[in-house]
Amino acid sequence: MHNCVGGYKERVASGSTQVVYIRKIDDIDKSFGTMEISTRETIIQARGKYNKDLPEDADAFVKDYKQTHEGWL
Repeated sequence: MHNCVGGYKERVASGSTQVVYIRKIDDIDKSFGTMEISTRETIIQARGKYNKDLPEDADAFVKDYKQTHEGWL
């Protein structure tokens, strides 16, 4: 994705954050964005390729995720 997610490897290794790719079921091999989620299920950030804004459909997914999952643990 050519974004800054590689800089978070220590946080991922320590378990304080998770980094996930945003993909479509019908295009599973392509990443549309990257999302960093804290251990409390709070979205820290979500970015597109080259740290740009997410494509519209990926942004809609993040908003839906936030509404239905954030802080549920």
